[in-house]
Amino acid sequence: LRLYKEGSREIHYRIDTTGGYGAGPADALRGDLGAPLRDKYGEDNVKIIDVTFNSTKDVRDPSVYADKITELYGVTGDLFEAGVLKIVNPSAKLEQDLTGRKWEDNYANGQHRKKIEAKDKFKSQFGHSPDHGDGFVLAAVPPEVFGIQSQVEYLLTPAHLDTAMSLGCTWDNPAGVSTL
Repeated sequence: LRLYKEGSREIHYRIDTTGGYGAGPADALRGDLGAPLRDKYGEDNVKIIDVTFNSTKDVRDPSVYADKITELYGVTGDLFEAGVLKIVNPSAKLEQDLTGRKWEDNYANGQHRKKIEAKDKFKSQFGHSPDHGDGFVLAAVPPEVFGIQSQVEYLLTPAHLDTAMSLGCTWDNPAGVSTL
């Protein structure tokens, strides 16, 4: 509710429900846990977005991306390349998660598509799951990646920055992102 006081009028919860682990929190937010948010923001302005990383049906352009997690990493990479998103002094783990996963060849229906390496391959090479990177890309992409048209400008509040700092990140003020 602090974000509401700071000017936010729409809230999105993006939850990795791959393997069912996020289903409980997503259901709880749809139920009693999310009631105060829905009361404050309005039913239509609280979005609980279930994201299945290995889903192929939720990809906006399956001729480009093989699955949803590949799309999330690809779009985040595009944001970095365009200068819209920048991380200054990332934690070692976040940097490794974002840069350590390799792209693999993937062909479907005669077309080459982007595919990020499987989490198990990354784990065997680095000894940990790329959870920090997965969480980062889940949060960094615009709502359109999830099929949500939003008039909301990206907004980084001091609370967002505190959370980022706890992960060892700082943000410059990239184009298109405002801070309170």
